[in-house]
Amino acid sequence: MLKDKEKFQQSSINEEHMTVGGTVAKTFIYLILLLGASLYSFMQIQKGTMGMKTSVGLIIGILIASFVISLITASVPKIAWLTAPIYATLEGVLIGFISTMIEHKYPGIVLQAVLATIAVVMAMLFLYVTRIIKVNEKFLNVVKIATLSVLIIYLVDFALMLCGVSVPFLHDSSPLSIGISLLIIGIASLNLLADFFLIEEGVNAKAPKYMESYFGFALLVSIVWLYLEILKFLEKIRK
Repeated sequence: MLKDKEKFQQSSINEEHMTVGGTVAKTFIYLILLLGASLYSFMQIQKGTMGMKTSVGLIIGILIASFVISLITASVPKIAWLTAPIYATLEGVLIGFISTMIEHKYPGIVLQAVLATIAVVMAMLFLYVTRIIKVNEKFLNVVKIATLSVLIIYLVDFALMLCGVSVPFLHDSSPLSIGISLLIIGIASLNLLADFFLIEEGVNAKAPKYMESYFGFALLVSIVWLYLEILKFLEKIRK
C-alpha cells in the first residue's frame, strides 16, 4: 500500500521514534489477528453457521468497511493503532471465507497460495536489501499510478457485480485474464518494495512512534492484496 512521504515528518526531540523492529513486530501482530479471524471464519463455514446468503452479504459489508478504514487510516496515520487491528480482523474473516470456498473446489490451492505469497515477500525483501531494484521517487510515482489504476478497475467491477454484470476478462481463465492476473501480481509485489522504502525513510527521518502501526498496516494491506491475487491466479490456472 502506497503512502505519501509527507505523512511522516521528523518528530520532536522528546518524542519516541519509529524503528524497523517495532514496525515488524506490529506487522506480525496484525498478521496473527488476520490468521485468527481466518480460522474462525473457516470453522463457522465448516459448521454451517454461515449460510451462503449471509456470507455474501457479510463479504460485501466487509469489503466496503475495509475500503473505508483504509481511506481513513491513510488520511489519519495517528489512529492506525486502532484501525489496523480492526482492518486485520475484517480481512481475516474475508480471507477465511474466500479461501475456504476455493479450497473446497480445488484442494491444496490455499497452501500453494500461502507459500507463493511468502516466497514473493521474501524475494522482494531480498531485492530491496541488496539494492538489485533501486527504489526512488520516480519508482514510487509509477507504482502509485499503476495501483490506482487497478483500484479504479476493481471499483468499477464491484459496482457492475452489484448490478449483476460480470467482466469476463477479469474472472475467466482465458490467456488474457491470466496475463492480467500476472500483471496485477507484479504491481502488488512492487508495492512491497515501496513499503520497504518508505519504512526505511521513516526510520531515517525519525518519524513518530505511531508510524510503526501505520506502516505495519500498510504492509498488511500489500500482503493481503498479494495473497488474494495469487489465489485468484492459481484458481484460473486450475480451471
